[in-house]
Amino acid sequence: MASTLEGNVNTYLRERLKLGDSYTTLGAYLKTHQMKSGDYPDEYTRVLCIAKTEIEAMHAREKERKSKREREIEEREKARQREMEAREKAREKELEAREQERERERWKQERRRSKTREKGWRLFNVGTANSLDVPVLKTFQSLASLRKWNL
Repeated sequence: MASTLEGNVNTYLRERLKLGDSYTTLGAYLKTHQMKSGDYPDEYTRVLCIAKTEIEAMHAREKERKSKREREIEEREKARQREMEAREKAREKELEAREQERERERWKQERRRSKTREKGWRLFNVGTANSLDVPVLKTFQSLASLRKWNL
């Protein structure tokens, strides 16, 4: 039974050495060296030590995978956060541009209204100077009614 177990362990170690797993390769090399040098009192202790080395290597690999996964998750989260901030900034910029455009439109409308009022007063003044010419007076009245209704 012990020789079968030893054969399986040695086969397992050879396979691991072929795979080139850094943790296991180093551990397997050290354990193989210890086995050859006869540091173990019996076969059972030798197999247990090899198994322990393999288990430690698996735990180390799992720990490394876990930390790698955590780093990847963290990076994705940071990227998502940056993307959200960029979207927010673009949206704010667009809103600001719209507000400026509205402000310009308001200013243009006010300017048009102001010019219309000035024209009306000029027409009125011209009309009064010409003893209130009837067509000029009607034009002024129509402008005044438009202004009254904010048209």
